[in-house]
Amino acid sequence: MVLLEDEIPRELLLQKSGNYLENFGYRLRFSFFRLQTKRQLLELIIKYCKTIRLLDYCVFNDDINSLMSSLIENIKQNLNYLSIDLSNYEDNEYSNIKPILQNLGQTLPSKLEYLSLVLEHQEDVNNVAIVPYIKEYIMKKKRVKYLAIKSTIFSNIKLYSKIIFILMYLLHSTYFTSMYLFQI
Repeated sequence: MVLLEDEIPRELLLQKSGNYLENFGYRLRFSFFRLQTKRQLLELIIKYCKTIRLLDYCVFNDDINSLMSSLIENIKQNLNYLSIDLSNYEDNEYSNIKPILQNLGQTLPSKLEYLSLVLEHQEDVNNVAIVPYIKEYIMKKKRVKYLAIKSTIFSNIKLYSKIIFILMYLLHSTYFTSMYLFQI
């Protein structure tokens, strides 16, 4: 669904069809839309779309991430498939995905069929600091049936095998795959 720059038709469209929207992807990081337009679109999605089952989004700054957390909170009773791309996160000063993962752990629904995380170019991932957060907020509570992670960490085979071993040990009944081009 392509939504126009004009806010009124966008809102009318979502008022009429928002209850029927089950799959939603939000990847406007390189588009011509202004940040304010992106924020307004997300606010309308939060307001009118309560039945989203598949959510695919790209985190590119804290402002959009907080709105996406609100959206996840709003649709958590229906959400089954979640794909989050953190590879182009703009917080250059801190470049830290830990708060995002902590917040995600608090807003995730109690059960998800599928969770995909794209973590390329994140220093935290390369230092394996992500594993405790995945363990604490995702695995421990057995919230995810299928977990897919795409990361530059998997280019290092020795480190890759350690991560796979750790994740398989921690996951127990969760299916894990490292992905290269695997997305829903």
